Amino acid sequence: MKLNYWLWETSASQATDHKNLLFSILIIFALGAFHLSTIRQGHDWGDDFGMYINHARNIVEGRPYADTGYIYNPRYVIGPKTYPPVFPLLLAPVYKLMGLNLTAMKVEIILIFMISLYTMYLSFRNELPWPYLPILIALVGFNPQFWLFKDSIVSDLPFLLFTYLSFFLIHNSHRVSRSMLRRLIYALLIAISHYLAYGTRSIGLILIPCTFIYYLLKNKKLDVLSGLILLMAIAFVFIQSGTSHSISAYTDHFGFNIFNIMASMSFELTRHVSLFFANGYSNFFGLALFAVLLMLSVTGFITRLGEKNITCFELFVPFYLGPLIVLPIQLELRFAMPLIPLFIFYSFIGIKAISCIAARRQRRVERLIFAGVSIAVLASYAGQYTRLNYGPIRNGISTNEVQQLFDYIKQETGENDVIIFRKPRALSLFTERPAAVWHIPMEDKELFDFFKGIKASYLIVGPLYVEPWDQQFILNFIDRNRERFAETYTNADFRVYRIVNGTT
Repeated sequence: MKLNYWLWETSASQATDHKNLLFSILIIFALGAFHLSTIRQGHDWGDDFGMYINHARNIVEGRPYADTGYIYNPRYVIGPKTYPPVFPLLLAPVYKLMGLNLTAMKVEIILIFMISLYTMYLSFRNELPWPYLPILIALVGFNPQFWLFKDSIVSDLPFLLFTYLSFFLIHNSHRVSRSMLRRLIYALLIAISHYLAYGTRSIGLILIPCTFIYYLLKNKKLDVLSGLILLMAIAFVFIQSGTSHSISAYTDHFGFNIFNIMASMSFELTRHVSLFFANGYSNFFGLALFAVLLMLSVTGFITRLGEKNITCFELFVPFYLGPLIVLPIQLELRFAMPLIPLFIFYSFIGIKAISCIAARRQRRVERLIFAGVSIAVLASYAGQYTRLNYGPIRNGISTNEVQQLFDYIKQETGENDVIIFRKPRALSLFTERPAAVWHIPMEDKELFDFFKGIKASYLIVGPLYVEPWDQQFILNFIDRNRERFAETYTNADFRVYRIVNGTT
C-alpha cells in the first residue's frame, strides 16, 4: 500500500518548499562556519593524502601523472600504483596557488562538503517535506564523524558530492523536454557526473548500472536518453583508463570472500555505520539508538520497495554494499559515508510507515517519533563532540620528530636513494624521495631480495605507535640481520638505517 505522504505538509506547497530551502541553506552555512573555525593543524599518518597531493603536484608541474615516488609492493598492498585523477585535479589549483599548504586544502574539502549537502537537499527535496528535509541536512552535516574527516585530505567527501549530484540529475531527467538537443545536453551532464564519481573513487562505476536499471524499470525499455548516458559514461571511463588511472590498478585487491567472511564483513560494515551515531560515553545507549534507527531504516527501505517506485536510491544501496562485502578489502569507517544520508532518509520513511499503524492518532505519533529520534541523535552528537580533540593533530606528520626526520632525509640522502618506510607515500610527498613499504615474508631472504630488486638504500623504523605489529616485525628483522644495517640517524620516534648488504 502506498503511504499517504506527508502529514506535516501544509496546503501551501510552494511556501513549504521555500522554508525547506531557506532552513537547509542556513544549516549548511552554519555547518561551514563551524568546520572552518575548528580546522586542526597537521594531518594523521594515513598516507593516502600523500598520493593525492603528489598526483596534484605532478599535474601542476607537468610531470607524468604516475611519477609519485611511490614504489608499489604487490606483497603488501597499501594502495594501488595510482589513484583516480578527479580529486587530484580538484587539489591542483590549491597547490598551484598555495603550494603544499594542508590548511588551504582542508578549506577546499569543507567547501566541497557544503556543496555536497546542497546536492543532498536537491536529491531529497521531492521525497521529504518540512521539517524532515532540513533535519536530514543537519543530521548529516553536523555528524561528528564527518567533522573529523574535514581534516583528512582524501577523496571521500568529493565522492559524496558527485554521487548525490548524480542522483539529483537522474531523478530530474524526466523533466527534460523532448528536444533532442536538450536531451543530449542533459545526458552529457549525467554522464559527466557519473564519471566525476568514478574518477574520484573507482567504486563510482556502480552508478552506471544503477542508472541503466533505473531507466529500464521506469520506461520498460532503454530509451534514447539512457542510451546516450550509458555510451558517454563508458567513453569517459575508457579515456581515463588510457590517460591516467585504470581500474586494473586494483588487480591485487580483486578476489572474493567466502561465505563466512562475507558475514563477518557485513557485521563489520554495520558496526562502522553504528559509530556515526555513538555518543562517546555509553555503548549501551549508543547501540540502543542505532538499533532503533536500523529498524526504522530497514522498514523505510522495504516500504519503498513495496511501493514499486524504485529510484536510484534503492538501487545504489545493494550495488554499493556488494563490493564492500564481497571483495577482500579492509573496511574503513569512511566507506560508509555515502550510505549515511540514505540511512537517515530511510529512517524518516520508516517513521511514517510505523506511525500509520496508529490510524486516528497517526499525526501525533509521527510527530512524537520524529521529534524523539531527532533529539536522541543530536544528543548523541553532542556527547561525541565533548570527547573530541580540537587542538593540533597529535601523533601525525607535524610533530618535531617527523619534521626532523624529513629534514635529515632531504639533506643527507640522494634524490635517487630508495627508502623503505611504513608510510612511503607521505615520505615521498615531503622529501621527494622514492619509497616503498616492507612486507612480512616467510624467510628474511625474500625481503632482502625485494630490497635488492628496487635498489633500496635506507630503512626507516617508526613511529612505533603507527602499525605496531609491522614496526615490531621490522625491529626483529633488523636484530636478526645486524651486519646488514648501519644506523645513521635517530630521534625520539625514528631510527634510520643504511642497508649495507641488502642491495649487493
